[in-house]
Amino acid sequence: MPTITAEWDRSLISVLRSPGLERALVRVTRAAGGDAIRAARVASSRRVRERKSIRVSRVSRALVLSYPRSARSLDDLVWIERVSSAMTPIAGLPKRQTRRGVNFSINKGKRSLIPGAFVQKMRSGHVGVFHRTGEKIGLKGGRRPFTELFSSRVIDVFRDDGMPATVLSRAQSVFAATFSRLLPLEIAKAK
Repeated sequence: MPTITAEWDRSLISVLRSPGLERALVRVTRAAGGDAIRAARVASSRRVRERKSIRVSRVSRALVLSYPRSARSLDDLVWIERVSSAMTPIAGLPKRQTRRGVNFSINKGKRSLIPGAFVQKMRSGHVGVFHRTGEKIGLKGGRRPFTELFSSRVIDVFRDDGMPATVLSRAQSVFAATFSRLLPLEIAKAK
């Protein structure tokens, strides 16, 4: 699963690193980092949905966030946004069954046709778009086996030029705003 990593220069706050202020800096940085990673996820989701017709819930499941578990020092703080490379089932996209097959939309404003495909609800309740494969079975030409069809992935949008930079710039601006807002409050508590 590919990741987007944002590094920051800890030497910029070395002036503030004193024994009394270390815990305050960790609290402020932890809060700012949490806000920044959530803003990165929102920006990522928005950008994916601008390009693809994937549901919000599927995009949210494809963007997995990791927060720091313990925060004893600034070096322990790491936030990660992982982007899933799982294929999107065509059944999860805007689709329409026609006599010729299944007409669906993966990219905004563009529709595609899969000839011979069909929408089927399985006994388990799973709805999928399927296509028959292989040779006919039996003497009288019985049913052929079928497979579920999949389409694009969320990570494909991250390969576009400027996508990671846009997400990182949004995260950095939110981090800076939260850090500058919370730092005076935490320093006042530490005194």
